[in-house]
Amino acid sequence: MTIPVLEAKGLFRTYGARKALNDVSITVQPGEMVALIGPSGSGKSTLLRNATGLITTDEGTGSVKLLGIDVQKDGKLADSVRQARARVGFVFQQFNLVGRLSLFQNVMLGALGRLPFLQGFLGQWPEADQNRAMQALARVGVADYAAQRANTLSGGQQQRGAIARALVQGAEAIFLDEPVASLDPVSARKVMELLRDLNQRDNVTVIVTLHQIDYATKFCDRIVALKAGQIVYDGPKDGLTRDRLIEIYGAEFDEETGDAAPKEEPVPEAAGRSGQTIWEKALQWALVLAMVVGGGFALWQQAKPRETADVIFSILATENSQNLGERWKPLLADMEKQTGLKIKPYFQTGYAPLVTAMQFGQTQVGWFSNKPGWEVVSTGKAEVFLRSSDPSGIDGYNSVVIVNKNSPLTIEDLLTCDRSRDFGMGDASSTSGTLAPMTYLFAPRNINPSNCFKTVRSANHEANVRSVAAGLLEAATNNSTSLQVLGAQDPELIKKVKVIWTSPTLPEDPIIWRKDLDPVKKQKIRAFFLNYGRQGDKAQQDRERAILASLSFGLFQPANNDHLLPVRQMQATEDLMKAQQTGDVGKIDAAKKAFDAIQLEAEQAKARAVPPLPSTPTEGYAIEGKAVKK
Repeated sequence: MTIPVLEAKGLFRTYGARKALNDVSITVQPGEMVALIGPSGSGKSTLLRNATGLITTDEGTGSVKLLGIDVQKDGKLADSVRQARARVGFVFQQFNLVGRLSLFQNVMLGALGRLPFLQGFLGQWPEADQNRAMQALARVGVADYAAQRANTLSGGQQQRGAIARALVQGAEAIFLDEPVASLDPVSARKVMELLRDLNQRDNVTVIVTLHQIDYATKFCDRIVALKAGQIVYDGPKDGLTRDRLIEIYGAEFDEETGDAAPKEEPVPEAAGRSGQTIWEKALQWALVLAMVVGGGFALWQQAKPRETADVIFSILATENSQNLGERWKPLLADMEKQTGLKIKPYFQTGYAPLVTAMQFGQTQVGWFSNKPGWEVVSTGKAEVFLRSSDPSGIDGYNSVVIVNKNSPLTIEDLLTCDRSRDFGMGDASSTSGTLAPMTYLFAPRNINPSNCFKTVRSANHEANVRSVAAGLLEAATNNSTSLQVLGAQDPELIKKVKVIWTSPTLPEDPIIWRKDLDPVKKQKIRAFFLNYGRQGDKAQQDRERAILASLSFGLFQPANNDHLLPVRQMQATEDLMKAQQTGDVGKIDAAKKAFDAIQLEAEQAKARAVPPLPSTPTEGYAIEGKAVKK
């Protein structure tokens, strides 16, 4: 027998002489998306707060269970209320993010319920929870803002962050109280599309109060309408006829827009268990203080790898991090042996924590894609010192768009923009997953992916391949190198997809270090990379080149910050196209000046280009400080 997500019976709630709830009963099954609607003061918010134990019913009335766990009965909170709340998320109209904390830290607060008190107090987040937080931010489309303070974000971005916090919590159901009431129409639509996507794809139960009737009927299959504290309609959206809506809303119903006047219900006071002692209340306040202090401490700790090491090397996990760790192990072991330094890898599934970690000195060396590489370098605290190459000898790689092998879609079909298809993009900071397709595919056609497709999901390259192969996405971005690596690991998977669009050649990835890294360590690390695969006898060279090839690397080449100019040109091109689309003369002029400045810098860089190294060591590059002769 399926256990209901919500089972509420006989709820009464009185404020003075007004009955906010008058014998309300409701059951919601797993996987439903339910809208609570009704005129101002009808009891929508009161019902939602009663359902989650934020307030209690009148004494001696009603009972509420969440996922079969008692929340309250007869006007008193149950001892198991915290157990029930741990399995559901609650999103408020005003976001309730901590403004001075980064978005990443706010989302990490969703994991507090799983941590021992001291660990949460000190902000010592497990790596699995950090990964879950970045995946949640990517899932809701705001991973690019992970390092920004919450109070610098737009309302829509903050609300999506609040939803991500519920995902990190592991919520099986999300209760949302007027989540789009304070948002502009575009942001409101995106939040509702996200909720529908979470409901349909991830089977998250959604219960949401709305005053926008059109959103309720567009995104929710079941509508529950309240009036004067009672449920007056509970059924499919098709049953909400014009006459029924006028009956529910009366003078508030706007026949021209099919909507209701947006008026907020008074916010009821929060509930506490009866009979609390002063010590229990003191403990509650102490826990609140601990969360605030712990959150502040966690901001300092953000993205910090904690194991002692001479050098912490950051690596983007474009696939399962456990598999990637195994593939990187031989190279990292050789790096330790040949440099004499203790090297600790730092894997992350998103670019934002990698950028943040290097910016604040928590990592010293890292493999980056070009766009996030520029984000790091532009802080003034890091610089490019190497670049990768392809084992085939062909310099560069390509962004691609893939579809299922049985799909008849062409790129022209995909770009009809009828909002009927689900599309996958890469991380917001991914060069091949986002910037290149925006620059070479969408911007020249004046297409905004969010307005072109039914949904746009952000994920890493492996996840996008698997989603396309399984038919969960009609198409997605990827890159030629990622497809090559995944093809070697899982040939059957790659046979299930095909490429329908290929970008111009993109520059290989940079290797970046902190400017303040100890010069001796710099010398050892640079020597290791430049000599790896070039040194020793043929057996050693073959072994080292095989290790590099397993990571889809050829021999490393010297480089500097000029390596990032092509991606800066791409970004400037996209920015100029977007400015031209607005028709705003000021924006166009500013974008044109920025574009011209980067073009000039690129021309000047040609004269100082770093020549590639041959396949054998050259004079002047050292292994542990000793020059290597030909």
